[in-house]
Amino acid sequence: MNIVTQFRKAVYAVKPLDSIVSWNKSRNLSTYDATAEDNMIAEELEELSLARANNDIDQMVDAYCDLIVLATGAIHKLGYDPTDAMAET
Repeated sequence: MNIVTQFRKAVYAVKPLDSIVSWNKSRNLSTYDATAEDNMIAEELEELSLARANNDIDQMVDAYCDLIVLATGAIHKLGYDPTDAMAET
């Protein structure tokens, strides 16, 4: 079994993205709005760019984490299980 297959099996078994899905559900964030999703992602990319320009590692990590949360929420709002989607990627 190669390393990619091992990683996918480990991710699928743990389902680490479920807590993000639960967070979205608890805030009634269940409707996909392409414009809103795009705007939030653009905002985070802008924050990432600024953090990189300032060599602010903490803010870079924060921006990357926010992008993961946004992408996970968007995938779920589109009707897919984010962990399953990652396993298939």
